[in-house]
Amino acid sequence: MPYEAEDSVPDQGSPGKPSRPDYSRAPILTDRWGFSLGGFLIDFETDAAVGSGGLLGSFIRFEEKLGLDEDKSVFRVDGFYRFNHRHGFEVGYWQLKRDGHTFLEEEIDFEGITYISADIRSRWDTSWLKLAWRFALINSERGEAGIGVGLNTYDWDLGLKGEALIEGDDGQQKIETVVTSSHIIAPIPSMTLFLNYAVTPRLLFRVRADLLDLKVGDFDGKVLDMQAGVEWYFTHRVGLGASYNSTEINLKVNDEDNPYRIDYDQSGIYVYMSFVFGRRPAPSISGAVQP
Repeated sequence: MPYEAEDSVPDQGSPGKPSRPDYSRAPILTDRWGFSLGGFLIDFETDAAVGSGGLLGSFIRFEEKLGLDEDKSVFRVDGFYRFNHRHGFEVGYWQLKRDGHTFLEEEIDFEGITYISADIRSRWDTSWLKLAWRFALINSERGEAGIGVGLNTYDWDLGLKGEALIEGDDGQQKIETVVTSSHIIAPIPSMTLFLNYAVTPRLLFRVRADLLDLKVGDFDGKVLDMQAGVEWYFTHRVGLGASYNSTEINLKVNDEDNPYRIDYDQSGIYVYMSFVFGRRPAPSISGAVQP
């Protein structure tokens, strides 16, 4: 069922009163499920220290010291499902690979290996999976706002290849080409705050923030993930969207065998197509909180 004209729906019961937009058709409130597909252009700033035997290695900025790619574009998919006006579920996924090549100007320690000043290659592969439950505290025909809980899982696979000092069987140090790698899976829980607002029945504004500040045992983590953008629906099922996303993660794990510290910053623009389905009757009273 196509949208009605945004300024053609009269305010019934108020003769002579100017017409107003019919926000009851805003897809932000009335669609049961949907998904988006698009490109995510990301700028990175990643620091990491990975140790061995309880000792933390050198704290390395991979882009600056090891020539890792600072910018990368990746395919991204997001989806949602609304159980009712209040409860909903969200999922998101993207994956990328980054490589670097440089001449190391100083020694660094990574996973208990000392890399010397020489030609070195690096990589940092990332996968991201988001699962989140949200609850709308306010849901009206103009917008919704609420809270939620989520789990953002980062799968990091990073490694180095280059000349390093190795202790031989005779106890003497020698130089050999060494490859080391570290695989870190970080499931990060967070609390979500969100606001979705229909500027017009076709134009939607979205803002969201995921927050975490947690210290439990050997784990110490802080996360701030923010996203803001707009979606414009040129049909009742298909729209165009663009948003800015900024993520800052600070993790430190004091494991006795494999300690690590990661400061992971990324920011970028997500441009996508949005598809929505299963329209439900929308709230009938503007601004009213729905049960």
